[in-house]
Amino acid sequence: MGRDFFISHATADRQWAEWIAVTLEAAGYTTVVQSFDFRPGTDFAHEMQQALRTSGRLIAVLSPDYLASAMAEAEWRSFFAQDPTGELRKLLPVRIAPVTGTGLLQTRVYVDFVGVGPAAARRRLLAAAHPHRPRPTTAAWPGAGPEPDPAVPAHGGRLAGIIDGAIRGDLPPTVGTLTGTLRPPAFYVSYARPSSVPGPPREGAFFAALSRSLSLGTRPDVGQGYIDFPATGTDLWNPGILRAIASSQSLLPLISPRYVRSAFCAREWAAFADRPAYATTGGPAAPGAAIVPVLWSPVDRKTLPSAIRRQPMFAPRHPRTAEAYQAEGLHGLLSRHPRLYAVALDELATAVAGVLDAVRVPAAAPLPGTPPVGYADWTAGE
Repeated sequence: MGRDFFISHATADRQWAEWIAVTLEAAGYTTVVQSFDFRPGTDFAHEMQQALRTSGRLIAVLSPDYLASAMAEAEWRSFFAQDPTGELRKLLPVRIAPVTGTGLLQTRVYVDFVGVGPAAARRRLLAAAHPHRPRPTTAAWPGAGPEPDPAVPAHGGRLAGIIDGAIRGDLPPTVGTLTGTLRPPAFYVSYARPSSVPGPPREGAFFAALSRSLSLGTRPDVGQGYIDFPATGTDLWNPGILRAIASSQSLLPLISPRYVRSAFCAREWAAFADRPAYATTGGPAAPGAAIVPVLWSPVDRKTLPSAIRRQPMFAPRHPRTAEAYQAEGLHGLLSRHPRLYAVALDELATAVAGVLDAVRVPAAAPLPGTPPVGYADWTAGE
């Protein structure tokens, strides 16, 4: 059976090809990429011939190594011959390094990944993969001195500073995008607060990147998320948290050994889980349908409270990313494996978007204050 795309790449660019394949498959396309599909024991020449013969389009991953490869040239020329004018868009170059195509490639319009992050790259790739030209529904105001837009939340302008601050490491002490108006937060990040507050945690960078992936790539129509950084270790149940936990549309608990020992996190989980959820197709949703636990750092499953053990944990589909994620958690990928982290983050954004499409969690009245100690049963092994 034919696939939508054959990913043609140089050996040195395998990780780029895998990222492209995973991103396209998460969006519903089918792909052929050598590292995923050419299995030990098969004949390489036969597999290559079959892939080139049956794939609908070819993505050429442009780099210095690719342009110097005779094998890569043979691959893209086979699709050029099928569509010499480019009207069928069978040959789709994706530039991952500052190179210029030569010969017959130099006139083909390419997708440019140079100088952009994973969210922008994903958006560009999916726009190019779409069979029809997507028409934008909004455009940036080109003039000076724009008037305030009443459709933009009061914290909307602050979000850009939050994202930049997360990257620079100078987040303000308390961050949240809930304003009490317009749409509720798309997701609420629940994490184990540090006992002291020496500076912004890694969770801030994660929040910024996921917000950016959803708003710029996966789901530009959804509201922003919510995260809170307490000014002190005791500044926890502030009014912003109480409003956000009562109105957010999904819960993203960052599971770690500290998380499962936290009474505060237990109360956050229980406060969200107590809200009724409904399938967008009608009727009640399955328990926990709007909760997407994320493995933040490795944890012994036997120590997990039953509420967490009953809940399916997010897991990347990409094999190498999944293996590293299970071994080190998302925090480990963020710290040591940036490319795998980008793949995992894109898949998580897709999972969150799927929850937002499938489940509706009506806003509830905010809790009047700190939930009582017995509000949540967080006993491991029950």
